Amino acid sequence: MANVTIRNVPEELHAALKERARRNRRSLNEEVLALLESACQAPPGPADELAGAIDAARERWRDSAREQELPTSDEVAGWIRSGRA
Repeated sequence: MANVTIRNVPEELHAALKERARRNRRSLNEEVLALLESACQAPPGPADELAGAIDAARERWRDSAREQELPTSDEVAGWIRSGRA
């Protein structure tokens, strides 16, 4: 099993973790592991949903550009670079 070391934990956070562990009848290590597991199993949040929406919009734009024979973003970037030279 792997080990993780966390440095520079603020005193207030350390105290809160210790109190939470005490209330849940766990060691500090067990409490931190439970919190990490919970965080990793959480459903996607707003940032993940936004990233998905952005990716979908980008794909729609690319598909539209292909259908209409519009320039790709790489072509436009190349034109911009050549204009700066």
